[in-house]
Amino acid sequence: MKNFFDLIQRLGSSSADIIWFPLLIWTCVSTFIFLLLRFNKSVNPLYQYHIRVATLFALPMGLLSAILLQVFNNFYSSSNFSTSVFVVENPLPVVYSVPLSSGSTEYSIPWMEINFLIGLVSILVLIVAALMMVRLIYSYFQLKKLHQQLNREPLTNTNLSSGIKDGSVSIAFHDHPLVPFTFGWASPIIVLPEKIKEDSTKLNMAIQHELVHIRRGDYLLQLA
Repeated sequence: MKNFFDLIQRLGSSSADIIWFPLLIWTCVSTFIFLLLRFNKSVNPLYQYHIRVATLFALPMGLLSAILLQVFNNFYSSSNFSTSVFVVENPLPVVYSVPLSSGSTEYSIPWMEINFLIGLVSILVLIVAALMMVRLIYSYFQLKKLHQQLNREPLTNTNLSSGIKDGSVSIAFHDHPLVPFTFGWASPIIVLPEKIKEDSTKLNMAIQHELVHIRRGDYLLQLA
């Protein structure tokens, strides 16, 4: 059990360097940006959209960069190679409990150690992330099953598909609870409710709305 708690402390120390510290910086910067966009109404809505997407995209890229810098630093440190890469060190030292004597069987859980608490939080986040991945995989197979049930028709109305290659987008009708929505990376499929199939006005409005998302590519972000 002692080895397990020591592992949690080491995990807390490592995750503070490559995950939580970059996440803290991103949170501060993104909060400032989102508040600025919220109260500054003069910014063009299209610019606001792209700034928000870029800010969200910066989070995974920043975490990936932090991990690569840590690997890079560890590699050249082990090979005694001097580098000029700026690396932020974790200010929280790894503190281990006093080793037990050979005749002692008690071990005090270091609840008050910062690295231990960070390690516990990291494990909880990993568990939640694993559950969300299972949910995402389940949703993917459900979507594949729905894909097989759809009767698709290519969108050939040039008035609606302006700026999109003719026939590259398909339309289908289904009574799924989440309609309307769009899916498909290479060949997007717009799924619309059956009840508007005969209503040309609502049908055209729904198609135009989904085509805006396809032109921007933002529907690809809706993976979760």
